[in-house]
Amino acid sequence: DDGFAWTLDSSAAELDAALRPLVESAVSLLTSERLARLRRCGNSTCYWLFLDETKNCSRRWCEMASCGNLMKVRRHRAAQRRSV
Repeated sequence: DDGFAWTLDSSAAELDAALRPLVESAVSLLTSERLARLRRCGNSTCYWLFLDETKNCSRRWCEMASCGNLMKVRRHRAAQRRSV
């Protein structure tokens, strides 16, 4: 339909074969409407990407338990310093 077709090269090296699912997944994402939901983590020291699948597209961090918590603690401590 879109002019592209996947073919499997049976002579591919083992590493190529191992990376194939990753490449297929990336191509699928990059050529889909879901690309608009791809985000970079809001933590400036984190370089992870994630798909924002929230209803209102409001997710800010790759993981709330790590980056989200860290950023909230930083913001809270900065606010405490300003109020002193």
